[in-house]
Amino acid sequence: DGDVGGRWISRVLRIAGAERWEEVIGKAIRVRRDDQGYIVSIGHIIDDKWFNPGMEFNLKRSGGNE
Repeated sequence: DGDVGGRWISRVLRIAGAERWEEVIGKAIRVRRDDQGYIVSIGHIIDDKWFNPGMEFNLKRSGGNE
């Protein structure tokens, strides 16, 4: 099944432009919300780089690629 928590942290670090968790503090990001207000994607503030946990982890579970 893999390390979902570690993968989540790794993706957030990449989106925030940080190498270590301590570097995330003060970084600006953007989010996409669904119709109910839930966050569905976390994105880089300028670049078109997004982390969509639901989609990414569903692909991983079904054996698909990122």
